[in-house]
Amino acid sequence: MPRSSLLLQTLRDFRRPALRWGLGWLSFGLLLFIFLPLLRLPPSGWFGDWQVQLAGSRGSLSWLAGLGLGILLPLGLGIQAACAGGQLLTVEREGGLLALLLASPLPRTRLYDEKIAAFLTWFLLQGLAMGLLFEIYAAAFGLELAFGRVLLSVLFALALGLIAGWVALLASILGADQRQAVGWGLLGLFLIGLHSLAASIWPLNWLKVSSLLQAAASGGILQSQPFGWPALLLLGVGLLLLWLARAAFSRRDLEI
Repeated sequence: MPRSSLLLQTLRDFRRPALRWGLGWLSFGLLLFIFLPLLRLPPSGWFGDWQVQLAGSRGSLSWLAGLGLGILLPLGLGIQAACAGGQLLTVEREGGLLALLLASPLPRTRLYDEKIAAFLTWFLLQGLAMGLLFEIYAAAFGLELAFGRVLLSVLFALALGLIAGWVALLASILGADQRQAVGWGLLGLFLIGLHSLAASIWPLNWLKVSSLLQAAASGGILQSQPFGWPALLLLGVGLLLLWLARAAFSRRDLEI
């Protein structure tokens, strides 16, 4: 099998889910930028404190920055990534195609790399498209935001969402079926949200600096310093999970 054929075939397989998710994100962003900037009441209670901590401000756009881009967007991307990551290998394994691919001269690691390259291509292109679309929404609705801040917020949220996808992928390599793998990805996403909520309730510095959702929110539209430790934390956790999945894939018997 030529080196590029598996990559292109995987990208072709992503066309339908990419279209469905793309239409969903188009509608989601429109609703987000129409309604959340209209909310003027300051957030209150434990949920309000959590939202303000993620937004980084109690200003007029704190609902959009906190609830919309700080909570709903990364969790939504995480759900998408968990569903896609859980299917990346399990569909072919359960259909018998993975056994044929592993029996071909193509090395296991190259097979894995081609699959991951297609997965990342889809999500990165989607993230860039979403970021630019949301920038258009922000300008169209008169939000006074510097160009690039919404795009940056989307990319940080995407970095967190992909972590749930890598958890689902790792679970599938370790033997979980498609539904179980997606469940593991969603469980990881739930724990990420729970950790962030705990960091907003208990003012412990180690909880805040280790919160992945807080790290993703550091790239938000109202934050002043998006880079540094938060970006390293998101990339480090994602790369670690990718390496673990690659190591497991190269060693485990996945034909059955």
